[in-house]
Amino acid sequence: PVPAPVPAPVPAPVPAPVPAPVPAPIQDRTNRPVATPTRPPTGAPTPVPVNVNCVVGEMKIEVKVTTNNTPDKISWKLKERRGAVIRQLNQNTYSGQNTEYLHQFCVDESTIVEFHLKDYSGLENPGGRYAILVDGETYSEGDIVAEEVDYIQGKCVNAGEERLQFILNTGNSPEYVSWEMKVNNNESIYTGGPWELFAGTPLHFFSNTCLDNSQCYVIKMKSSKKHMHTNKFDGLDGGSYEINWDNENVKFSTFETGEQEVTRFGNCEGFYYEEPEEEECISNCSDDPIGWMANGGYACEGSHFLQTKCNKNGGWRENKYCQLSCYRAGNGYEGDVCTCA
Repeated sequence: PVPAPVPAPVPAPVPAPVPAPVPAPIQDRTNRPVATPTRPPTGAPTPVPVNVNCVVGEMKIEVKVTTNNTPDKISWKLKERRGAVIRQLNQNTYSGQNTEYLHQFCVDESTIVEFHLKDYSGLENPGGRYAILVDGETYSEGDIVAEEVDYIQGKCVNAGEERLQFILNTGNSPEYVSWEMKVNNNESIYTGGPWELFAGTPLHFFSNTCLDNSQCYVIKMKSSKKHMHTNKFDGLDGGSYEINWDNENVKFSTFETGEQEVTRFGNCEGFYYEEPEEEECISNCSDDPIGWMANGGYACEGSHFLQTKCNKNGGWRENKYCQLSCYRAGNGYEGDVCTCA
């Protein structure tokens, strides 16, 4: 027998050596500043108002506020006169600096609305503006200040009537302040003051009524307060008053000097009014002040010295200083009977 052939052994293949990977060098970033990426500043976006459509019998009130550099310090409130709050925005509501915000409301046109605006920044002139529009027309506007109050009024219901708005801040001496309103300078229809019980306390009044637009009206503001040294009338002591008629401002006055101011409005065409002058008193008594009063420009009439001098002071009794004024003040000299010719 022939033996079967045995195959020669085949050696196992040896893989080629693969070189070990060499890591890439890592850059040393130690103490190397890395710039922070920046983006251009963007202004606060102006809010887009939602337009409000009012129905018949309503007035559309728009409150427009342009903020200042401290918008978070601005607050305001819109409310019915002696009634419910319509909208109130407290501090920290606004965030955009120098940004215009617009708010719209529908209110019954017979409603009197108050707008109270405050800035709590503590700055005298914080900047910024506000405006109130009624049915698309500017009703009131001005700079944002520490505190502001505006009154918004609708149309009068009856034909032939217009609305009168009278706002009074008595100042620091309401005990000397009074006012009177007449129709055609004849019949007195409204009066106010003086307010003796509130001496030294500023009072604020707001009067609103509809009146016949065919008449002429006269408002007379009075103040009996006199300067201690000059004896001249001081007007309102830090107060002011405002008269609005037919949605137009007739007068705003701080009434800083004088005894009275007279304002006419309404249908006054052809109506002439002149304040009657008081007749000068030609008396049988003199009214000469003592030398130091004359040198200081002080008059006898109304002087506070009339209560401590006059017949209570020997020198005054001897020379009868301020004779007529002392007599009228109830401290006349013995035997005097002062009359006007």
